[in-house]
Amino acid sequence: HKATNMDPETVTNNSDNPDNSSLSTAQACRRSPAKSVEPVVLLSPKTCEIIERKTGLVCSTSADIPAELTLTHCYDLVDVSGLGRARKLNLSHCTAIVDVSALGGVTHLDLRGCHGLVQKDLRAIGGVETLILSECPALSDVSALGGVRTLVLCNCTGLVDVSALGGVTDLNLTGCTGLVDVSALGSVSNLDLSGCRGVVDVSALGGVQRLLLYGCTRVVDVSALGRVPTLVLTHCTGVRDVSALGGVNKLILRYCTAVSDVSALGTVETLDLSYCVAVTDVSALGGVRALYLSYCTGVSDVSALGGVETLDLSHCTAVRDVSALGGVKQLYLFGCTGVNDYGAVPNAKH
Repeated sequence: HKATNMDPETVTNNSDNPDNSSLSTAQACRRSPAKSVEPVVLLSPKTCEIIERKTGLVCSTSADIPAELTLTHCYDLVDVSGLGRARKLNLSHCTAIVDVSALGGVTHLDLRGCHGLVQKDLRAIGGVETLILSECPALSDVSALGGVRTLVLCNCTGLVDVSALGGVTDLNLTGCTGLVDVSALGSVSNLDLSGCRGVVDVSALGGVQRLLLYGCTRVVDVSALGRVPTLVLTHCTGVRDVSALGGVNKLILRYCTAVSDVSALGTVETLDLSYCVAVTDVSALGGVRALYLSYCTGVSDVSALGGVETLDLSHCTAVRDVSALGGVKQLYLFGCTGVNDYGAVPNAKH
């Protein structure tokens, strides 16, 4: 994470005000109180015991808490009110924690598997830079978390409404099976919707920079995603038409078994069509930089692919003639049982 720049409002510049030189130190302090000073609080005896047990550290007050603290799977940890001075705090699977209202000053906070959290207290941690709340199936209200920079909500199956999260930079919603409407997430830079089987309409997501839709089997229309730089559609078995995706830089279509026509994808830089068994014609893909066709058993003619830099034809059992591929820098022919002559491709791996 980038280091936080010093707030210019907290810096006193004596040259801007000649009268500052006549102020006593005490007067200057009264006029410019230290904003970053947090009150020191006593840790509960139980919390002290747990910290020593897990880390070997002896702590009695919040001032003793280190910048990074990991207390995972502490099922007897309840009181975390004195841990807010940590910058990176991992409390994953501490299932007895209920109140996290004192942790708003933590920069990186991991609360995955903390099933007991009271949702109203999430407002206090809405300014955390990186927040992990995965595996909290009862979590439903995330309206207070729109200011988080990196938000991980994997397998929060009770989550339905994500309309407040459009301002998040990196958002991971893997396995949030209750989600249907993702129309508010078009401004998210890095969006992972893998396994969100309820999602159908992705037409609002064309502005996302990295979009993962792994296993979103109800998605059919991807015509709005042609300008997404990195697009992962692995196991999107409902997708047939990929003619609009020629502007994608990195396109992953592994196991998209309904895709057959890839003639529009010749301008994609990295293209993965592994296990796309309906694909037979790859003559338009000679301009692709890295092309992965493993287990594309319908492909036989690869004579147009001599300009590809990295080419994986592993287990393409219908391929027989590879004489045109001598210029390929990295060529993989594992399991190509139809190829008998490797004389033109001495550097091929097979």
